Amino acid sequence: MKATLPGALSSAEKPFNVCGLLAHVAAGKREEVRAQLNAFEGVEVHAETEDGRLVITIEDTEEMLCADRITIIDRLPGVMNSSLVLTRLYRAQSDGTKGSAVFAGQAVAF
Repeated sequence: MKATLPGALSSAEKPFNVCGLLAHVAAGKREEVRAQLNAFEGVEVHAETEDGRLVITIEDTEEMLCADRITIIDRLPGVMNSSLVLTRLYRAQSDGTKGSAVFAGQAVAF
């Protein structure tokens, strides 16, 4: 499935989304869930707690938008729930690199 955004913008003009997710994983499932997350393109686990909370970032990829990836993560066996805690939307610069943030959400502490 190719990621598409409304308005059929060329890839150089598409906004680039980065999301922060806090997921709570069932006891005994943290290793399994972390392994699955590490296999996803555009997903990185940054921190975890002893009680099973994982701090995750998700980036849009050519294959999948953040919103779709969040749904998949939320449905992984062992994930009890997840919360979107940060979102940043960037516009690409003409050279294809990330430009300035168009919208920045607020992060929450855990």
